[in-house]
Amino acid sequence: TAVFKFAKPTPFQLIRNALPALSSVVPKHIYEVGKIAENPANNAPIGTGPFKFGEHKAGQYYRLTKNTDYWGKDEPYLDEIIYQVLPDRTSAASALEAEEIQLAAF
Repeated sequence: TAVFKFAKPTPFQLIRNALPALSSVVPKHIYEVGKIAENPANNAPIGTGPFKFGEHKAGQYYRLTKNTDYWGKDEPYLDEIIYQVLPDRTSAASALEAEEIQLAAF
């Protein structure tokens, strides 16, 4: 069991913990050499979870695609997940109300 204690309410951290696709653990050798900010892996992330990096359009979205080599039988259930980049909370609220998105971090 992991216990996280924050100085103030941090709902986005809870979402990150619940949705591992938003964070990742990468092999050490990927970032051992060179500057982290200039590493090519930043534009083509590597992972072993239920989804693989598909595409990123700066300021627009991140697309994750189903990892067909994932160990979970018949998982994941979705073919892809798209994380839309929204400029502010008002845009996120509007997108939720219009059913354009299913989840937003406030």
